[in-house]
Amino acid sequence: MTSKMQILKQIGGNEWKNDEKGIHRVYFDNLVNWYGGLEGIGKDQEAKIRSLLKRTKVWYDVKTGKISYTDSCRESGDSMMVGQMFETIKRNIIARYKLEKQLSENQVQPPE
Repeated sequence: MTSKMQILKQIGGNEWKNDEKGIHRVYFDNLVNWYGGLEGIGKDQEAKIRSLLKRTKVWYDVKTGKISYTDSCRESGDSMMVGQMFETIKRNIIARYKLEKQLSENQVQPPE
């Protein structure tokens, strides 16, 4: 059976640890791809979304089991928009994780 960490890495996560601070996370890059939905919107709106996502970090905290994000956009007043984008990204990560987990569980293992 495939471990949670293996699946998180398979779907594009990057494991990061800081043993001194007791931090163990799996970061997700390419947030524009995780967010999706940029088709059919104006160039200005797309540029704004790309800019906000470029300044945002999303990770899975191994200790708490939660997906979190940084809000580096408070000064610009875009926190609500970033929060809404995060919820979409989070749903997409969870859906992809569940799909990969299901696929790994349904694989037939060769006889020993």
